[in-house]
This record gives sequence, C-alpha cells and structure tokens, in this order.
Amino acid sequence: MSAPTLLPTDRRERGALCENSAQRGLEAVTMVRDEDPASVWRWLDTFSRTELHVMCIALAAMISDQSNPRELLGWTYRLVDGAPS
Repeated sequence: MSAPTLLPTDRRERGALCENSAQRGLEAVTMVRDEDPASVWRWLDTFSRTELHVMCIALAAMISDQSNPRELLGWTYRLVDGAPS
C-alpha cells in the first residue's frame, strides 16, 4: 500500500488546490460527456494523486445526496453497450 496523500500545510496552497480542483472537476464533467474516453484518461494522467483526490471530493460535493444514481449515470450505458451517442 502506498503512503497516504497529504494536503499542503499552507492554507493558501490548500485553498488554491481546492479552487482549481473544483474548476477541473467541472471540466471533467464536460469532457466525460463530449470527448473520447482515451483523451479524458490522458488528461487525468496530467494530475498528481493529491489533485485527483481533491477533484474527486469536489465532484462528489457537487452532487445532491437526493439524486438518483441510475438517472445520473444513465448516459454511461451507451459506453458499456457500445451504442452510438
């Protein structure tokens, strides 16, 4: 198991990381729906582990806990089925 990912100790650095991750999360939402999965994967590979962790948390915070997962992920079935969009 690898070492845990740590947030920066400096408050300004943490704030910038969180703000940037929220913006990148919104970019990810668009990319996942509009771009080729391989290009999204390459884009995600440009981020550090810490950046990915914070982006994941930011994305989770953007979703209502009252949301229906089946409805939220309904568009992904076309990826599994190989159906055209």
